Amino acid sequence: MARLAGVALTGLILNAVVGHPAAAEMRQVGEILLSRGAVTAERTDGPVALAPGAPIYLADQIVTGPKARAKLRFSGGTVVALGAESRLNVAEYASEAGQRESSILSLLGGILRITVSPTNRPARFDLQTQTAVASARSTDFIVEARPETSAVFVIEGRVAVARPDGRDEVELDPGFGTDVAAGAAPKAPKKWGQKRVEDVLARTHVP
Repeated sequence: MARLAGVALTGLILNAVVGHPAAAEMRQVGEILLSRGAVTAERTDGPVALAPGAPIYLADQIVTGPKARAKLRFSGGTVVALGAESRLNVAEYASEAGQRESSILSLLGGILRITVSPTNRPARFDLQTQTAVASARSTDFIVEARPETSAVFVIEGRVAVARPDGRDEVELDPGFGTDVAAGAAPKAPKKWGQKRVEDVLARTHVP
């Protein structure tokens, strides 16, 4: 059975904050589809307010303020919905004519939902937090990052959760989630209750 996504426990932020390339080398990798409230991109020359249609560049750190939301679309078609008070760093990104994606994003805090674009060739989308890394192919899932733990919930597809060395792996089916604490094995898959599901869906909804 093919594994569509994986999450492995880590002990630090991976590829968290990197310097933004010089202006002449800035490479656009996506755009802002929707924004509500204060949404900015932190760059070496200072923060830039982002409105719908604004470009997203490699190494941007996208920041949402209190009660703010943002929906991003990358050039390969993958969509990221960013909840309030979240920080997302675009560490790496590559796309071949919009058909194949290879990327690394770092969620430094907050919550987001990723819907990986179903293309003719499988897309790969890696998301990292302080305690976990998730690798996805053609799936839809939510990740919440806190200082000492991460939560993963699957909407569509399948997610594998494990320590970095592959031990203690568990698989999540749609409707199931797990919590991953720093230095501990992922908790056993658990079908999330309606209240918790509605909470993460609402927090990643961009009206």
